[in-house]
Amino acid sequence: MRGVAARARRLHAQHSLPSVRDDATGRIQRDDGGRRRESGFWRQLHPGDVHFASMPGNRILLKLDVEGHELIVLEGAPATLQRVEVIVAEFWAYPIWGKDMTTLTGLVNWMHDAGFDVYDFAALVARRRDNRLRGGDVIFVRRGSPLLADVSWD
Repeated sequence: MRGVAARARRLHAQHSLPSVRDDATGRIQRDDGGRRRESGFWRQLHPGDVHFASMPGNRILLKLDVEGHELIVLEGAPATLQRVEVIVAEFWAYPIWGKDMTTLTGLVNWMHDAGFDVYDFAALVARRRDNRLRGGDVIFVRRGSPLLADVSWD
């Protein structure tokens, strides 16, 4: 993608966090067993990675890979989400082994209500035994973004 700064950050998994919130500046805080910690951008809730990349005009690309807990992360960060233009999120097509996790349907509905539209799919993964869609990565873009301006069929 042209113009993306090489300031992307990768924060490694923290196995579980009891709570997370952001403040008006978009700073994420978590309560970790009575000890409050803070990061410049993000601490995640479950195993996985969160990536930020700066884009021109102070726009932010957010990459979520939190193993089906995307809504927990997104709901805990409303101020940060207001600054994000593009989100690349891992998704699951169905609850794997019946686990309580966000599926593609729930993620798309939540993102729509938050002002984001599906832009593209970065990856699709099928189940080996029958090729049923298992998961992948979906790209969301904030409504009103120049990235959504071209609606031509060609």
